[in-house]
Amino acid sequence: MRRLRIAGTAVLLLALLAGTPMTAMAHGRAAPPHRTNATYFNAASVNAADPFVLYDKASGTYYAYSTDGADRGWHFAIYRSADLATWQKVPGGALPAKDANQWGNTWFWAPEVYHNPKTGLYFLFYAARSDANAAKWFGYADFEEPCKVGVAVSSSPAGPFHNITDQPIDYWPYDPDYHDVNLIMGPDQKQPPATEQEGETAPLGTYLPFIDPNVFFDRDGRVYLYFSRNAYRNWVWDDDLGKYIEESNIYAVELTGDWWRDPTGQTMPTIAPSYRDANRPAGDTGARKDGFVRILDYDHDKQSWENADVNDYAKTNGQNKDRRWEEGSTTWARTVHGRTVYYLTYSANNWQTPSTGWATRPRTARSARGTSTPATRY
Repeated sequence: MRRLRIAGTAVLLLALLAGTPMTAMAHGRAAPPHRTNATYFNAASVNAADPFVLYDKASGTYYAYSTDGADRGWHFAIYRSADLATWQKVPGGALPAKDANQWGNTWFWAPEVYHNPKTGLYFLFYAARSDANAAKWFGYADFEEPCKVGVAVSSSPAGPFHNITDQPIDYWPYDPDYHDVNLIMGPDQKQPPATEQEGETAPLGTYLPFIDPNVFFDRDGRVYLYFSRNAYRNWVWDDDLGKYIEESNIYAVELTGDWWRDPTGQTMPTIAPSYRDANRPAGDTGARKDGFVRILDYDHDKQSWENADVNDYAKTNGQNKDRRWEEGSTTWARTVHGRTVYYLTYSANNWQTPSTGWATRPRTARSARGTSTPATRY
């Protein structure tokens, strides 16, 4: 595994690789040898946080989708360009705020769009928050970040997109080994236990809120959803710092492929059966507790440049939590010296101290499920 920081923040073009799953790379043809120290900076000035770029072969146009910038009454701005330098805003946005099947109420983040040239359909994956469902989805009405991932469909890259159903993806990721220290914290939920020993007195198990979806189409036809586990409800003990840090990490789950093949676009993505209820503790007869694969986390590959905000509680006089972020990932594959290598880029630290990193994983690696797959730790 190789994991490095990317200098600078102009990495918009990397998103193109995820937006075109039917490219030569996805069909397994080896890329020609290419080495360069060249860099590229896109100086386009548009209101576009969390950008994702799709090259639409049918129109010969690039489409960029972003968290902000949409007109009133819409979620997610859309910009189009013929050259990646000059961008024109598409009126409105991607998803109507009053869509008939809208399940979220706020925090509409990180849109990504995937085109299936066989059906002509475009699928919008996005994260949102639903406060009305906090207790149902996560067990507590006061759960601070009740986020899940939704999917909308359109016949045009310019939208409008409409939610396939009035629910997010039917996925209930659960961490049975996590001590839910929030349950023994004070009302402001910002100061964790002072010792790991105290933290381990907290009850075991929590459902995961998750954001920043990224869909990866592997060369063998399998499909994976990469996502970021929210930092909220994920306090991790840091031996080096001697304290708890609230972290976001990158995980993945395999999806079925029926939604992608449906010519009507009315099938919602579902997780592969092997992940359904995979994290249910022995003897538990309650609600579903689905599995996941850990892809990237600080503890297993420490990167000092990801520590920009680990002392924020003291710096802000208790206003902010001590946090560490790994989110906003994009995954793709290339053939290098005759073998498949998976690449992953991700964002670290918060929006005020942003950095971007990358990691690799050769296909010879084996996942916790014992099969050769990109859904394994990088």
